[in-house]
Amino acid sequence: MRPGALLLALLAGWGLLGVPVVIGAWPHAVWWAIGGGVALIALVDLLRLRRQPSPSVHRELPESLALNVEREATLRLESSRHQRVEVFDLVPGGWSLQGLPRSLALKPLVTSSVAYRLTPTARGRFVFEGVHLRMHSAWRLWHQRRQLPPAMTVRVYPNFAPLTRFALFSAEQASRLVGAHL
Repeated sequence: MRPGALLLALLAGWGLLGVPVVIGAWPHAVWWAIGGGVALIALVDLLRLRRQPSPSVHRELPESLALNVEREATLRLESSRHQRVEVFDLVPGGWSLQGLPRSLALKPLVTSSVAYRLTPTARGRFVFEGVHLRMHSAWRLWHQRRQLPPAMTVRVYPNFAPLTRFALFSAEQASRLVGAHL
């Protein structure tokens, strides 16, 4: 849980209102009452954010990917209420990524989609740990980072697509063209 820019601005403004109190133009009680009001509003907004349910998230991506081939992935989010979120998928380290993070204003019971592009840079088995959401409180005084499923395992294989152009050659000719000797 972190304070938002608006809460920091309110606290700075409250601090500046302390100047008239110090020089004796305002009574201390007024300054403390304003501070108490800011604290009460911040506390209510904080509690509302903590109780706010996380949206459901589904990732659309094949379980096998080709090495060094850019691929589109999609995250689908659905919420039961109006929410402002920033979305970032936890892509395995070292992969090229375009289109994230993204800010969304979710509407109740409406599915919102976020498409982004990724490029696997190594072969093997990789795990997407989940999705990071940065959720904003209703009055934008606070934001909270949450990690949500879905975790997903994908395998990255060499890109065999260029070899399909050799389909009409005999096995011996094709192996010579790619540098293998039979």
